[in-house]
Formats: sequence, C-alpha cells, structure tokens
Amino acid sequence: MTESGPRADYSAIARSFDAARRLPAGAIEQWAALVRDRGRLTPGSLCLDLGCGTGRFTIPIAEVARARVTGADISAEMLAEAASKPGAGAVWWVRCDARDLAFGSGAFQCVFMSLLLHHVDDMRRVLRECCGILRPGGVCLIRTSGHDDIHTMPVYRFFPRAWEIDRNRLPEIGVIEQGMLRAGFGRASHEKVTQELVSSTEEYLDKMRRRNISSLTFLSDQELAEGLSRMKEHFESIGEEAALAEVATEQMTLVIGEK
Repeated sequence: MTESGPRADYSAIARSFDAARRLPAGAIEQWAALVRDRGRLTPGSLCLDLGCGTGRFTIPIAEVARARVTGADISAEMLAEAASKPGAGAVWWVRCDARDLAFGSGAFQCVFMSLLLHHVDDMRRVLRECCGILRPGGVCLIRTSGHDDIHTMPVYRFFPRAWEIDRNRLPEIGVIEQGMLRAGFGRASHEKVTQELVSSTEEYLDKMRRRNISSLTFLSDQELAEGLSRMKEHFESIGEEAALAEVATEQMTLVIGEK
C-alpha cells in the first residue's frame, strides 16, 4: 500500500453516498450477523463502528446484535446523514480521527471498520489505537477488498485507472494481518465473504454512474462515460443472464484481529 494515493472527500458526497453504495437488505444483514458472531457480541456489548459514514452498517449491527454501538467518523456531514436515519437514536455518534481515538483503554468488545484503511495516512497507528481501546479478548474486524478480491470485480476491467488507484492504495491482506500483530493483537486471520450486490445489470450500471467506489470519483466525466459504454456493450454482447452472473455477487475479505 502506498501512503500517497488520492483520498476521497466523503463530506462532499455524503448526501449521495447511500444511493451509490446501496446494498441489498440481505447483504447488510449478512455483515451485521458476521460482526455479531465474529466480534463475540452479546446483548449490551460495546461495539465501535470506526469510519461509520452514513451508518449503513452501524444501525443494523445495533439491531441484530442488540449491542451498544458507537458510530465514529471524521466527516460531520456523513455523521449528520447517519443521525437522520430511522433507528439512529440507538447509536452514539461521535466525530473523531481514527488515528487518535478518544476512548478509554479497554472500552470496547469489538471494533468494526469497513473499507477504511486505504483512506488513512498511518495504518499502523490506527491499528494500535484499535488494539488499545479493546478489552482483553476483544476483536477487531476489518471489512476490506484485498488484491485477489479486486481481480474478480468487473468494474476494473472497464475503468483501468480505477484499477491503478486501488491496486496502489488498498493494503494487501497479509500486510493488514502483520500490522495487527505488530500493533499488539495476539492473533490475526481472515475469511472470504461473498456478498449479494445487484439483481440486474442495469442496477450495476447505475452504481457505476453514481461512482459507487471511491476510486471512480477521481475519474473525469469522459473517462466514466467511456467505461460505462464499454461495460454496457459487453453486457449486451453476452446477454443479461451471463452478464448478471458476472456482477450479481462480490467477493470481499473480513480480517479478524483478536486481542
């Protein structure tokens, strides 16, 4: 992972974030259940969703795990969107920097973060902060895309500059695991997770139009239009059934650090 890759301005896209990043209800429930189970959450357990954005996982985790969840993000605009949602009253929303967490030692049973580490300047510092606020036996869960995951994602075939951006800034899974061990975790492992993504190719194309991954926000309108045209032509050439088989699901990685 390089430390000099471009950073998305999530405050600028807070209002459009959910429309672009929408996941099927089943996928959200799948991740909420994984956080509950892998994070060893029981009713009343304290959980931090770090880099929570608009709370798309935060609120479901609170509901599914019946945990006391804190949603933390550096963007006031993203937090405002999160706090406006149904169920948001069950969550404590906090603005903070992932590199300097203002929580006490051993405050949480579980820290969850989704696609955050490639947006921070110092991954090792963030992992040390997470380890410090976890109680003994606590768990850090990182939802991310490894290089082997993004190799399987059709979006990068049609937007090669997005591929270059994410190949350079997304940390390899082994690098995250080593970072966890150096940060003080006793064990680090990972598992692959296949999530439902779309139910039609038009839904997938709409995600691309809305620049649903942050690397697409760095492309010019012309680059985006050209990639969309190539993608649409490909889908039409192989037919809806075959095209949907390419994009209906997505492989991701859940990295697990145990303190």
